[in-house]
Amino acid sequence: MELWIRSQDKKMLIKNDALAVEPSGQYEVITNGFNILGKYQSEKRALEVLDEIQTYISEKFAEVYDMPEE
Repeated sequence: MELWIRSQDKKMLIKNDALAVEPSGQYEVITNGFNILGKYQSEKRALEVLDEIQTYISEKFAEVYDMPEE
């Protein structure tokens, strides 16, 4: 799968292998371990954005498995 995402500030266009939400004052959606794609005031909003990306991947490329809670 090849997924390209443009950063929130529009300065980066990155081919993504992995995405994560990391707290650092704000909540950042990061890729490839260090590239910040977007910053959000709450973890809830950052996770909503990650959900949107997951939905896009599921619709265009492949199913995404959600790890169970416990």
